[in-house]
Amino acid sequence: MTRVVTHELERANQMDGIINIKKEAGMTSHDVVFKLRKILGTKKIGHGGTLDPDVVGVIPIAVVQGARF
Repeated sequence: MTRVVTHELERANQMDGIINIKKEAGMTSHDVVFKLRKILGTKKIGHGGTLDPDVVGVIPIAVVQGARF
């Protein structure tokens, strides 16, 4: 029973889809992905384009199933 509950909690905490993140100047696109991997606890994350580190802008981040899209 404990295993089933743990599995359900993991599924509830997992986020799928595409997130639009405002990237601040001084950060690379890789920095954004690295931080989100730690926050969301998954390695299945990618970004939809590279922004220059000096640029402030929106970067689409694909998470888990969204990365397949």
